[in-house]
Amino acid sequence: MLPRATRLEATYRVQMLAHATLEPQNCLARLGSDGSVDVWASTQAPESARDAAARAAGVKPEQVRIHAQFIGGGFGRRLDVDFVPQAVLIAKAVPGTPVKLIWSREDDTTHDFYRPPSLHVMRAAIDGANLVYFTHTMISPSVTSRMFPLAVKDGIDDFMVEGVKNLTYDIPNLMMRTIIQDVGIRTGYWRSVSNANNAWAIESFMDELAHAANTDPLALRLALLQKLPRQQAVLQRVAHEAAYSPGPQPGHAVGIASMECYDSYVAVAAAVSGGPDKVKLERLWIAADCGIVVHPDQAVAQLEGGVLNGLINALRGKVTLKDGRVEQTNFHDFPIPRMNEVPPVTVIQIASTEQPGGLGEVGVPLVAPAIGNAIYKLTGKRIRALPLEDSGIRFV
Repeated sequence: MLPRATRLEATYRVQMLAHATLEPQNCLARLGSDGSVDVWASTQAPESARDAAARAAGVKPEQVRIHAQFIGGGFGRRLDVDFVPQAVLIAKAVPGTPVKLIWSREDDTTHDFYRPPSLHVMRAAIDGANLVYFTHTMISPSVTSRMFPLAVKDGIDDFMVEGVKNLTYDIPNLMMRTIIQDVGIRTGYWRSVSNANNAWAIESFMDELAHAANTDPLALRLALLQKLPRQQAVLQRVAHEAAYSPGPQPGHAVGIASMECYDSYVAVAAAVSGGPDKVKLERLWIAADCGIVVHPDQAVAQLEGGVLNGLINALRGKVTLKDGRVEQTNFHDFPIPRMNEVPPVTVIQIASTEQPGGLGEVGVPLVAPAIGNAIYKLTGKRIRALPLEDSGIRFV
């Protein structure tokens, strides 16, 4: 029995998302009279593109040449190569003639491999700053089961447990599990994969636990990170830069979130202002310790780009279905943040001599929980489902 502990249970939801690459899927193919196949394509998986082209043309893979082009946005969408055999089949009908295929935006949006939806059942007990136990069950389709079925062993998809198996908090009684549930929709990897889904639930629930126990969310996190000084350092730094305050400030609030992602330690702070119905996103800060920074400017660019993807995840982006069809067709109903909606983003690089970690995806996961936590602090409204605007709050 835990007579003094506060028990809490909550369910968090994450929406499906399109990749919305600014360059729609496209491919140029030409079949030669000697049986050779040339393919020019923006692809994240040249070998898969080669094999798909060979099957479509009815030739051996060694007869296919893939001319990989610069990618006008990938984010995981171009790990799938469905547009390549389509172009090859058309080119097969007119041998020797190069055929250029460009999907319309409507084709691209309605025939994506969408980010999987997920359901997160959270349970915990907290006694002051002592987190007694913590359980997290994530239910989601498995992209890996479709793409690399042999990699899923004993019902465990390693890409579904990202952000779970590497939980940074020191909790004595911890249970984290995933359940694969097919939903009949083709799904694909989306930038940061399951880190974003799991971070939304975990970091929001951590904030919820702190408030339930009348404990400052920053202080609770720091107390649970004593064995990870690098994670503590990024959290303390981002809180300092954002002028984080545990107490209420009328009309203004700062929310925080923290995690380890692809061997890099990262924390995000979000400042918001406004009231219960209209919220202005004032500023975002991201601090990262990725070990040795090989190219500082590129590191900043990757983190800034990740944060912008995180806004797509957080604010209003979603994919829904009606009568078996995807409802969203273009940017008018799958809106991405416009320039006037993007707040200033401050990137803080923590000097380190440790082994380099990843940066290309680590900017994404913490944006949504940091904003959600700030909104709770500002309005007292706890949002447990993405996108945030579906809760009735409008960003201005």
